[in-house]
Amino acid sequence: MSTTEFASAALRRGRQELHQGRLDLQRVRRLPARLRSAPRSREQLRSRLTGRGARNREFVLAVINRVPAPDYWQPFTRTIAAGWYANSVTSGLVRHGLRSWRSLPGVTVGQVIEVGYRALAAGDLEWVELIIDGILADSPRHQRAHRLKARLHAVRGEWRPAQDAWRTALGGSRHRNEARRWVINERGRQRARRLIALMPEPERRHRSESAALATVAQLPAEQPADFDARLASVLINRAIAASGSGSGETAGLRPLMQAWASSQQRERIVLAPAEVAQSVRTINRDRFRSYLSGRSVALVANSPSLLGSGLGRQIDDHDLVLRFNSFALQEADTGRRTSIHVAFHKYDFNTDVPVDVRILLSAKENLWRDSLKLRVRPGAQDWLGDASLRWPAVQLGLITKNDPFKLPTAGFQFIRLLMHFGVSTAIDLYGFDFYASGMHRLSPASLIPHSPGHNSAAEKEWVMAHADSVAGPVISMPTDDHLRRTA
Repeated sequence: MSTTEFASAALRRGRQELHQGRLDLQRVRRLPARLRSAPRSREQLRSRLTGRGARNREFVLAVINRVPAPDYWQPFTRTIAAGWYANSVTSGLVRHGLRSWRSLPGVTVGQVIEVGYRALAAGDLEWVELIIDGILADSPRHQRAHRLKARLHAVRGEWRPAQDAWRTALGGSRHRNEARRWVINERGRQRARRLIALMPEPERRHRSESAALATVAQLPAEQPADFDARLASVLINRAIAASGSGSGETAGLRPLMQAWASSQQRERIVLAPAEVAQSVRTINRDRFRSYLSGRSVALVANSPSLLGSGLGRQIDDHDLVLRFNSFALQEADTGRRTSIHVAFHKYDFNTDVPVDVRILLSAKENLWRDSLKLRVRPGAQDWLGDASLRWPAVQLGLITKNDPFKLPTAGFQFIRLLMHFGVSTAIDLYGFDFYASGMHRLSPASLIPHSPGHNSAAEKEWVMAHADSVAGPVISMPTDDHLRRTA
């Protein structure tokens, strides 16, 4: 067939279809472009048909020969195979490249796209790619195929190609902003689904994906760096609230916590594993008071003034030994026992040291809750302080905003708390020189400066004014009710 004959036949076919109402004007206007791309010789036409025939064969045989074929794929295989091997004119045209494989009897593009989405959901990404390539080879601007392609790129984390494919599906470059919004939303949806999938079944029942996606929609897209962290934090809190306190139902939260912390670039620490939910019991203020009742307590500061003192045995002779933050032990001088560990929420030092009670401190409840997820280790404590002990002296009104202490130290808060309880047989302070001699800490913590928010002079003045006795680095505080009320 010559070029003139080919062009005449194409125009004649277009007029006939237009006359019969089977072709719209837009397709007629595209005819000149099709004519310009028409084969100019018999060899070009044969090459085009041979190429299409090869593509048809490659696609169909790949579909038919998939072994093992999952359940969702088998009906598709049967339909394709029946159409390909059918003794019909259409099947013959497809085999010889005169028609696309999409023209096979019983095969519809909608069915193929649906199979592609099911393959995407099953994680069979190479088969999704096969379907997309098979459709776009004959219809480069097929909208549904480009939508599927965008989702395939999104699953792979290829966000720029995903945005380009979605923009093509919408109709071109003028839809750039819409495509960008879709990418932002899709990233949020994927992360929500991934994080929810990591949650145990009880939490998934309590908190549906739609609720999580609503949360995603409220997160600002301008800060993708902490996007995962904020979303995961919301989901963790919801999961814990849904499962109740101390329940084994939170056992699936470890990977969720890991996902939450993976985007924290400023801190790289080991997270609380799932066993925390089963191995840790919480202790509130009243139960902590009962725990202290009738016992002598040594509060040991992280002070160089204890080095060379030989007070280690005297400290360990107390019923309970309370230490703070990044304490470092030298048995002869500081003792070796630790019953209670009180730590500021920002730091991770000594949280793996076995103790009876561990209490994390923070003036802000949200930071305190986050620190529980980051700092607590399974098996390292029998009791974990609850929210009533997160900032105790301030919560009880023992320290107010009008006091000069500003940001009270952990040591000063627990001096005030133990005196307020008034149930201990002794409250002895070791090494409380209020930073006059510096700090004796674990070496990784030695570079952390003393917070300028602490008013050490005011704390020292208060302690010395209320002390029963001072003997070198040892200060004994009153415990009876009368002195506690006048404190």
